Amino acid sequence: MQRDSGAPGRAGDVRRPAIPAHPCVARRDLPDEQKAKQRAFFLTYGTDRPGADVAHERKVLADLGNWGGFIPSSNAQLLPVRQVAAFKEGLATENNWRGRTKAPGSSRSIWCGTAATS
Repeated sequence: MQRDSGAPGRAGDVRRPAIPAHPCVARRDLPDEQKAKQRAFFLTYGTDRPGADVAHERKVLADLGNWGGFIPSSNAQLLPVRQVAAFKEGLATENNWRGRTKAPGSSRSIWCGTAATS
């Protein structure tokens, strides 16, 4: 789940940032029943439903920074975060590779730091 800012045009808007803002995540080893209860709580908090103090819940959301509630999400939402992490790891590996010893007469890096044999 991701919080909805409540701003007009934001929920489902294609201009939503690629990096998720404030996602709610659960451990993989958390029982499915517990995950379902938590998901239901977040998705219904501040919505019209029988027996709920909706005015109070909406005030709580507003006091948190004008949140408009929560919208459903999945692990797919975290893909851009994983992509950025993989890119950064690739850059670190590339920079490490480039910093290694060069083969004589070559501009190519040698990963193990030894000169190439002919």
